[in-house]
Amino acid sequence: MNNQRKFNRYNLFYDLEAFDDKTSQTIGHLTDISIGGAMLISESPISVGTRLKLNIVLPAGFGDQTHLSIDAECVRSNLDVNPDYFNIGLHFLGINQQHQEIIESLIENYQL
Repeated sequence: MNNQRKFNRYNLFYDLEAFDDKTSQTIGHLTDISIGGAMLISESPISVGTRLKLNIVLPAGFGDQTHLSIDAECVRSNLDVNPDYFNIGLHFLGINQQHQEIIESLIENYQL
């Protein structure tokens, strides 16, 4: 498989719950993350090309920041090893300085 990532992905020991900003429904859990995107494990498939506004629940320790609100596009969607779940590859859109600082902190403090 051709790896087109610009940033290294880091596995997290803390799965971050992600909600759809429009519906407030849980979409899934992020299991790895980079400045450019993340892997979401979901019970439902998401079509490649779908754009999402995610609210990612942050672990305690981010001060009064409890969520990371970020836009993402689905760039990959396939069945997980466990057939009850889907692996959803996300590309983050419009990363700003605050997003980057939060993601770097997650990588520094929660990577395996």
